[in-house]
Amino acid sequence: MAQEEVTLERSLDNAANVLRSKMDANEYKNYTLGTIFYKYLSDSMLYYVAELLEEENVSLEEAQKLYEENQDDPDLIDELNLKLNYVIDAKNTYTNILKTVNNHTFQISQLGDAFNSIESQGKEFEGLFDDYDLYSKRLGNTAQKQSDTISEVLSSIGKLEIVKTPKDTLGNAYEYLIKQFASETGKKAGEFYTPQQVSRLLARLTLVDKDYTDGMTVYDPTMGSGSLLLNFRKYVEHPERITYFGQEINTSTYNLARMNMILHHVDVVNQKLRNNDTLDEDWPVEEITNFDAVVMNPPYSHKWSANAGFKDDPRFAAYGVLPPKSKADYAFLLHERKCEELALIKKALLQKLFPKKDEFKPEVRYKNFSDAWEQRKLGEILSDLYNGQTPSRNVKSYWKGDIPWLTSGELNHGIVEETIEKISESGKKAANLRLIPSGTIVIAITGLEAPGTRGNCAILGIDTTVNQSVMALVVKNNIDTQFIFQWYKKIGEEYGIRYTQGTKQQSYNYDLVKILPITIPTTTEEQQKIGSFFNQLDSLIALHQRKLEKLKQLKKFLLQNMFI
Repeated sequence: MAQEEVTLERSLDNAANVLRSKMDANEYKNYTLGTIFYKYLSDSMLYYVAELLEEENVSLEEAQKLYEENQDDPDLIDELNLKLNYVIDAKNTYTNILKTVNNHTFQISQLGDAFNSIESQGKEFEGLFDDYDLYSKRLGNTAQKQSDTISEVLSSIGKLEIVKTPKDTLGNAYEYLIKQFASETGKKAGEFYTPQQVSRLLARLTLVDKDYTDGMTVYDPTMGSGSLLLNFRKYVEHPERITYFGQEINTSTYNLARMNMILHHVDVVNQKLRNNDTLDEDWPVEEITNFDAVVMNPPYSHKWSANAGFKDDPRFAAYGVLPPKSKADYAFLLHERKCEELALIKKALLQKLFPKKDEFKPEVRYKNFSDAWEQRKLGEILSDLYNGQTPSRNVKSYWKGDIPWLTSGELNHGIVEETIEKISESGKKAANLRLIPSGTIVIAITGLEAPGTRGNCAILGIDTTVNQSVMALVVKNNIDTQFIFQWYKKIGEEYGIRYTQGTKQQSYNYDLVKILPITIPTTTEEQQKIGSFFNQLDSLIALHQRKLEKLKQLKKFLLQNMFI
């Protein structure tokens, strides 16, 4: 272990000592880890400010002064938002608040304002500081004592350099603290931490004889703080190309995982994390994904409801009985097996109904269709292409309006019914944005080096504007939209590797999208049948929870109606 990492671990552990005498590990971990995360966001932003202003080798105090002098520059704020997805006001930075601690003018409300500001800047930051109770009586019986305790926590790591450290040093130190908390918490530790020896073994076994040079997707249905998922970074050639999917039922632990990802420098577009109960609700069916790896360390002998309704759930229906209420770990195993089975079924159907590479007839056809498909360029069958922009974040009147505004992270391989953010009419005009009509195909065109973004697409269920990372594809009248949508769902990930431009960051432009090759039926009728078939398949999966009986009927339909 590097000396920098050892020093950082010891310093962070010392910060935890401030609270050890006041509360148990399950509580004080929220303060220690939350403080580290806040400092990381603040320091990262200040250093980037200095970089943008072309100032080299500056201290945080110097970067703070530069920021105070230039924070009214709209171009600077736009650059910060574009790169970091957040902006912290100069008065709310860790460096500035630490200054008030040192001159004894600190008020807890200052830290509360800073947290609220960060949490309000995007879905990826929502609720991250919910467990950081600034007014807990455990911090002190009076407001002054509470303020003194928080001041001591802030001061204990105030001088630490946690941004300009070797790669993963901070992330590994953060995991060290999680391990320490797990050790002190006792038997409940498994709820949020998998020992590194176990995590390393599972990751390496999963990767045996696999080549994920072009990226991979990995899913943990019981992710805890994300330590098992993050171990895959250590054993692949391009860790920046991993997309992480995870579910966690405990909200506090879910927030730990989100922080852990960011501290390990995992790009936001590569994080697909949900706060949910995997046994009650599988990964969203509208986001069907063939994960390259599924790993988990489920809670041992965890209790679950075992409601009779689960007998109709495709994960358990084939067995006729449910795992006992006191043995949820068995239910997790059945769930994982069914995830794999359903993914294989859809993959097989796609391979049968579309021609193989360099061929012009699919293996399975509807009756009365026998002509070879034709090779075209995508631009030849489109009547329009369009991608949007982001209105200036520095003009508050442009935001929180009533016009939907879509980003690539919201493309769900299904129908988009709403957007996370909305803009005003003035924001729409300032960015020269169009309202894209419902029923249009949209695809991700930036960040395609990441498997979780590469191939992302959707059909609009609403009229919406889009940002610069989304392109709308408007097909000609004689082309079936659903067919093109299903075709892109099948081929998009492969094309995101073969046809994009860029080195570290890969993307499409108008010209590249126009020349994408597509093999397409010569008649609109055959396009419609195939597009409608897969649309119905997706609907069945979503509406009926992928019941096995429905899949059996689907298979029978294929055998009776689609073979020539």
